[in-house]
Amino acid sequence: MLTYPKLQPRLRSLGITAEDAMRHAVGLSVVVEAPAAGAIAPLVTADPDDDPFLLCAAATGAEAVVSGDGHLLDLGRHGNIPILTPRSFLDRNFPAESAG
Repeated sequence: MLTYPKLQPRLRSLGITAEDAMRHAVGLSVVVEAPAAGAIAPLVTADPDDDPFLLCAAATGAEAVVSGDGHLLDLGRHGNIPILTPRSFLDRNFPAESAG
């Protein structure tokens, strides 16, 4: 998603490339053991395959879940963790200098 043309102007304004952002994200990654199948009720009833993302975010104290997945975005948040589009995440965390 970071290579989408519509995100390139923002990445350029930050002085980073999609590859830079991915390297940073990989550096933040952790391993979280998932609960056994059926141990908890699905968090995303429309698509339980999305549950691991929310469980990982909660287990690591994530500031946000960044996704283009409609099922996750429909939730809006998981506990205190907002679920944001990449654009919303960039707008929220890296506001354009011209907007300030």
